[in-house]
Amino acid sequence: MKPIAFNDCLGWLHEGRSGYGVVLCEPFGHEALWGHKLMRALAERLASESIWVLRFNYPCAGDSVGDDTEPDRFANTLTSVHHAMAVLRERSGISDLALLGVRAGALFAMLAACGEGVAAAPQVDAIAALTPVVRGRSYMRELSLLQRGWLETALPAVRFGYRDEPCFSVLGHRYPLDLVDQIKSVDLCDRITRATLPANAALLVDTDYGDAAALSSALSSRGVEVTSLPFVEWPTTMLESTQSRLPLNAIDSVTKWVVKRAAICASGRQFRHDGMMQNTMDNRSETLCADGASECLVSVGPRQLAGILCVPAGSAAAWPKAPAVLIANTAANPRIADGRFAVSLARELARNGIVSLRIDVRGTGDSGEQAPDDQSTVPYSDQTVVDVGEAANWLAARGHQDVIAVGICSGAYAALHAAARTTSLTGTIAINLARFVWPAGLTLAEALKQRPNSAAGYLVSARDWRRWRRLVRERRDLRPILKSLGARLVVRFRLAAQDFAERLGRRSPSDTPRGVMHELARRDVRVLLIYGEFDAGIDELNHNFGPLQRAFKGWRNVGIRTIRQLDHALLGTSGRNAVIDFCVDTLTGRDSRQVEANSLPAAPGTSQAIRTASARVSEL
Repeated sequence: MKPIAFNDCLGWLHEGRSGYGVVLCEPFGHEALWGHKLMRALAERLASESIWVLRFNYPCAGDSVGDDTEPDRFANTLTSVHHAMAVLRERSGISDLALLGVRAGALFAMLAACGEGVAAAPQVDAIAALTPVVRGRSYMRELSLLQRGWLETALPAVRFGYRDEPCFSVLGHRYPLDLVDQIKSVDLCDRITRATLPANAALLVDTDYGDAAALSSALSSRGVEVTSLPFVEWPTTMLESTQSRLPLNAIDSVTKWVVKRAAICASGRQFRHDGMMQNTMDNRSETLCADGASECLVSVGPRQLAGILCVPAGSAAAWPKAPAVLIANTAANPRIADGRFAVSLARELARNGIVSLRIDVRGTGDSGEQAPDDQSTVPYSDQTVVDVGEAANWLAARGHQDVIAVGICSGAYAALHAAARTTSLTGTIAINLARFVWPAGLTLAEALKQRPNSAAGYLVSARDWRRWRRLVRERRDLRPILKSLGARLVVRFRLAAQDFAERLGRRSPSDTPRGVMHELARRDVRVLLIYGEFDAGIDELNHNFGPLQRAFKGWRNVGIRTIRQLDHALLGTSGRNAVIDFCVDTLTGRDSRQVEANSLPAAPGTSQAIRTASARVSEL
């Protein structure tokens, strides 16, 4: 596969050896993040059968240019599908083309095939739709219920921050009002009956509760040959990356159908490929220019990890004393992160003169030889720590003497442990770090079951009548909560004994939380811990280093910051923006606010771009 940039969109071209090609139309929002490995797996399987494939991010999505709050996203998304079809024809020389969409991507694929957004309908041989969005109003209602469910489990401070969201938001991904209204206005069955013939054939793969039956009738009425298949594997497909699995049977069925369409179109015609594609792609610069930032896809380190190097552009001159920032993956998500946090952070850093690199570690995103399936072992793995360290070495080899790793939850863990192993990392910003050390043999599923709320969160929840109602309705067992609170009382006595032993010269083992932090201190690695005020990671901190107000007292290299409205995965815009602003202010040495905990302390002999703040940070 080769990187490709066109019309402010970034994507991948998977080379084939036939005269048939497929443009993949990804889902929207969080489903695009969760469905990334499905789109890649489809592309790779089709390419293995000689089919040319182009997969890409829509404008204002993924790694493409634009912010998700921008207007006209509906029209721009539809236009990007038409651009993708033209680019695939131009780059490959194919004669026939199909569109394949998943969820909302299927809606835009259908609209594009019907000729909406262009003067004349495109020549599309076939359309494949996986669990297609047929009625936009029902789709937006489904998203609204999903977001409401998340808010009901959030703490009051997070819910309060959500009131300031600039537009409709679902798990961190934003939908401007005009986009919501235009999606709600779409009924594919109605559009198809009024449009020109959209394609010769269509494949609908859907659940038994989807709208594929109505869509099939509408397509059949226009003379389209329709094939319908059940999507039995869907319940395990569209889930968070560490929980989902590839729908191998569905991928196999779709591939066979597309190959059959290619054979029909190729009957009596021979495709000729002159070999110029390889040289043309190699000499082409695949770079995107966002506001104040220039980005390009890069191959990182000896394992050729996929990454996006983001550098200052235009009026945003690079600051020679600034550190370079390495943004680690969260869980097994692709490099853009939930709510495009990594993209937003990288571009804001570039506008302030700071270079950054966001990567896909092995087993995530576009790294590795093929799309991953089971990703449950990626977070907290030694492999991930090694990859983060090698990415830091890659930046250092390009002249960046001061490299700071930024990560959320498991990404914070990888950043912290990579800094304890490589000299290339001079600092880390660890956001909502859940664990300082991962116990041997513990699986991610077991850890998620064990994860309690924070002590502060329990106290807040106790004052929320809705939580008590849920406890009664669901008949939840309170014993784990009481056990967790009781264990915290024992910690105070144990920590006092550990502090006394360390003052006498006893060193904590390297595989313990205190041992890791002592190693970072020995290496003069600067560490900034950022937590949501009610994040459960604070209890992990308290358990190993004492109460928040006194933790790391006397440590020159460690600072702590809390943000009241910050949720664990940074899904809320208010908390996410607060983290981005604080990171930029800290990394540029600019901090005009009073602070409640230390900024990232400056290590001796390293850049003063990150300086020590003298006061404690107040709540945002």
